[in-house]
Amino acid sequence: MVSLKEVLREYEKAVELVRASAYEEALPLLEKILAAAQLDFGRLEHCRMLAGFVCGEMGKWEEAIPHFRQAMVNDIECLPAYTALGHAYLMAGRIPEAVETFRVAVQKDPANPQARHGLAWSLLEEERNLDEALYQAQEALRLDPQSAAVRDTVGWVLYRVGDLEAAMEQLDEAVRLNPDHPVILQHWREVRKEVKRRKEESGKEK
Repeated sequence: MVSLKEVLREYEKAVELVRASAYEEALPLLEKILAAAQLDFGRLEHCRMLAGFVCGEMGKWEEAIPHFRQAMVNDIECLPAYTALGHAYLMAGRIPEAVETFRVAVQKDPANPQARHGLAWSLLEEERNLDEALYQAQEALRLDPQSAAVRDTVGWVLYRVGDLEAAMEQLDEAVRLNPDHPVILQHWREVRKEVKRRKEESGKEK
């Protein structure tokens, strides 16, 4: 059996590798530490969350899900695990599970903008309740008004419900906050194009 001192060294090394974005090296070391299960509860759960994060950064969302789910089971009050699991479900295309998980996260912490934002985007992807998606996005924006991602989501939901003027206003601000984000720019260009098209059609009618 590996000594506790050695496991602690591996833990510290794994944390440094994650900080350095050396994910290919970090993941097997994190999984080795989790399998050994010799660390205290706090460090083990930190490793579990890091393993899920690393899987996500590597695009392995299905592999990230069990890590976040287990972290949630091990500590039902670990709110970051709920939002991380919801995000992993969303990125894996498991939309109903993402909606359900983010709902629980919002119930547990209504003042968490990440949970509300995740629920808004999941509902938008589900395409079943755009009114609730807009409400959750606006609540997230109220809680985090400087978030370009949240403002982009508000704008995109407004566009989907047909309020182009309000959508353009939100997306203009999102671009100002983060002018280099490809998804925000894509949304901004698409809505701007639609606004221009409708203005041209309106002019022809006159």
